[in-house]
Amino acid sequence: MAKKIKKVLIDANVFIALNWPKDSCHIQAKKILKNIEKKYQLLTNNYLVAETLTVLLLKTKDVEKTSILANGFYYHSEPFKMLQAPKSLQFKALKIFSKQQKPLLSFADCTLIAQAIDQNIKTIFTFDKNIKSSPFLKRGYKFLG
Repeated sequence: MAKKIKKVLIDANVFIALNWPKDSCHIQAKKILKNIEKKYQLLTNNYLVAETLTVLLLKTKDVEKTSILANGFYYHSEPFKMLQAPKSLQFKALKIFSKQQKPLLSFADCTLIAQAIDQNIKTIFTFDKNIKSSPFLKRGYKFLG
């Protein structure tokens, strides 16, 4: 197996698309994941996981399946590694959240942006056009999705 040296930060909307077949991005998410899972270390954070679980539960109304997914995030580090957002990252996310000109980014989105900047993760897997066009992410970021 090839060594995973590059990192990709994965947004909640990707996890939702992967786990909800009715999502308009379901097939695209699966194709992209298949192409990157052996080349990248797949990262997310606890805020993005919370957003994923909440949205999936509301969409599917299936507590059992959502709980199984939750257990996967919390008890397994493969293929996705969930990082706990430390206080310093939360404060950076709060700063981004408070400075947005229009209310387009959720707090979870802001943690993704803060994590990308703070941990120098230049590849982001998201379908969110507001993240892709965020003025907080300067040049040099690559978006999958």
